[in-house]
Amino acid sequence: TQGGNVSDQPQGGFSTPTYYQGPLNLPVINLGSAALTGYETNGTAPVAGSINLTEIHVPYFQVWTGIGVLNGTTVGTDNMLVALYGTSGALLANSAVAGTVSANASVMQNRAFTAPIGLVPGRYFLGVQSNGTTATLRHLLAANGSNVCTSVTAGVFGTVPATLTPPATFTTAVGVIAQLYV
Repeated sequence: TQGGNVSDQPQGGFSTPTYYQGPLNLPVINLGSAALTGYETNGTAPVAGSINLTEIHVPYFQVWTGIGVLNGTTVGTDNMLVALYGTSGALLANSAVAGTVSANASVMQNRAFTAPIGLVPGRYFLGVQSNGTTATLRHLLAANGSNVCTSVTAGVFGTVPATLTPPATFTTAVGVIAQLYV
């Protein structure tokens, strides 16, 4: 069991794999071959300190390095951090609490966890928190993300809650387009 997710394992147990179990990137939605600029066009600035959560389903055991977040067109002004929560809302991993400055418009910007984490198949939540209200992020809209649960929770930048209430519904323009990466 990990983060509330249960996975059957062979009698002998399991260890960290020495090879990759699946793709090196796992986005919250299927991005296909569409241009990343087509999602929410310019992006929207977050509320400082709030944590935007987006549901992701991990279909295979994998060790993940961090979370990539799709930047909007305004970057270079605010620091952002990422966090990974289990299905019960328990914090599993996060990046440095000082965050890193948003950089490179309209691309996935990777932010590493403080330590890689192995995840069993299951339901998780990717969180993003910003210290400002200028840099933009791309969010899931009803047209492209209504099959995942999303939420936003007020907070203070640099304070990563040990638990959050997991979202149970989809709200348009709340969940950030993000991915786990190896």
